[in-house]
Amino acid sequence: MVLQATQFITGNAIEPLLTGARLALSPFMVVVAVFLGAFLWGIPGAFIGVPVLIVALTLCEQFPSSRPVAALLSGRDPDG
Repeated sequence: MVLQATQFITGNAIEPLLTGARLALSPFMVVVAVFLGAFLWGIPGAFIGVPVLIVALTLCEQFPSSRPVAALLSGRDPDG
């Protein structure tokens, strides 16, 4: 029971925060990307969810009209 609680807290709170801070991604979007990838493609999708998010963020940062979307994905201030 303690192991399950530790795994749940680590997987759903601590790891997304660390991943989001390290990759300049919103922790919420990291969780969404993992769950959406897992929902669509199963276990392999859970592993490729964050790289797909990084690609989407990179593409959105390249075009001025989509920079607000990049700001939402990254969790950064759109003016900063």
